[in-house]
Amino acid sequence: MSAQEDMLNAAFTGNLAQLKSLHEKHSNINLGAIENQFGYTLLHFAAHGGHADVVTFLVDEGVFLNPLTPTGDTPLNLAAVHEHIEVGAILFQHGAIYENPAPANNIVFNNAVTNHWHPTHLDGHQQYFIECEGVGEFHYADFM
Repeated sequence: MSAQEDMLNAAFTGNLAQLKSLHEKHSNINLGAIENQFGYTLLHFAAHGGHADVVTFLVDEGVFLNPLTPTGDTPLNLAAVHEHIEVGAILFQHGAIYENPAPANNIVFNNAVTNHWHPTHLDGHQQYFIECEGVGEFHYADFM
């Protein structure tokens, strides 16, 4: 397996330590230029999997926030489809956009991302208790 394939796997599985280690060993590889044969980047994989720590690392490393897959999806689209509020908020706060229309059927996700809400608890039924930053109010969202 190549270093780039290893990096894609680390982003897909949320293995931040491995991704950082590989990046240190192969510092000549541009993290933003790595993609698989289907056009998915490290950021797509991390956003799809809800790996907020990996997304934060990639954003801090300066990867492009809005790469498009051949089907027209950005990492923010994938975070929305898979209801990863924390990842969506990180991407949105750094300037990421929806390329395809935002998932209108998920009003809670869109409100949470655009209003900078942060998940404070997630139980086994995928229920979020969200605190709106700076307000201190709790909002309940059920993604079942």
